[in-house]
Order: sequence, then C-alpha cells, then structure tokens
Amino acid sequence: MRDSFVRLLPMIAILAAPVRGQSLMYRPANLGGTWVPEGGVVQFNFIHRFYVAPAIGAHKVTNFPTFTVAAGLGTGLALGLHYGSNSFVSTSPYRPNEAEVYARYRWGKPEGAEGLALALTPAYNSAAQSADGELGVDYTRGPLTLSGAARGSGPWWVPRRAPRGAPPRTS
Repeated sequence: MRDSFVRLLPMIAILAAPVRGQSLMYRPANLGGTWVPEGGVVQFNFIHRFYVAPAIGAHKVTNFPTFTVAAGLGTGLALGLHYGSNSFVSTSPYRPNEAEVYARYRWGKPEGAEGLALALTPAYNSAAQSADGELGVDYTRGPLTLSGAARGSGPWWVPRRAPRGAPPRTS
C-alpha cells in the first residue's frame, strides 16, 4: 500500500503543476478597486484592521475583522459578500455583525496590463439597510498601479425631511 502511494506521488505532483493562482499584486488589501476573480475562481480574504485607543483608554486595542468571499463568473464579472463581525453601522439597537452583498463588473485592460481599467460595484448592506455603490479606477504603467475609488451609500431613495421650523416645500 505504501509503495503504491509513493509511486502515485510524482503523478499527483505533475497533474497539480499546471494549476495557477491569481496574483494579489494587482489589488490593494483594503480597497476593492477593479480587482475581479477570474472565471471559476473563488476569492477568500480575511482582513484585520486594528485601532489603538489613546492613553486615557489604557491603549486598548480593538480589532475590526472583515471576511470577503467572491466568485468569478466570467470575464470581468464577480459576485461576493463582505462580512464584518465588529461594526458600528447599526447602533440602535447595537448589532455588531454587518454583511454586504455585491456584484462587480470590470471594463478596460486586463490585470497587469498597462492602461486604464474601471469597475462598477453595486451592493446592498444588510446592517445599514442601504444600497451602496463604488466606481473603482486602476491605471497601470510599468510596475506601478494607481488605484482609486468613489463610493456612495443610501438610502438615497428616501426623501430628506426639512429641518424643524422650516417652511413646507411647495414643489
């Protein structure tokens, strides 16, 4: 039994050799940007952000973990979920868990290629009960990639109330 396993081991290594991964060099750790998993690839990230309170708080360290899982559905398209277990989005009543379902579509140059890429990311945040969105931009020139994003969050569909004492709107 052991001899047959030893003989199969090189075959397993040869078959596994063509498997390739997607580089993380194209994506900043805390900015989604335009990064989309390749079709058939599942992305899994676990990011921790830390906050150290000032001396009056005895230098307490607070952790804000975020778990991301996303699946590439084809060229430039992904569906995913961000989950945070220590969030202040919902404070009344306080619910520390936050989940955001999102889709992302990328236009432009492929990852690693020189040029401009854009991505649109609509999302829904269950803790804030809001529709959110992001427009991501990446520009690559040689070994340097500049990334940026513009974000917005809802509920933009809810009309804003006038301040107390303001005259009623007529239009």
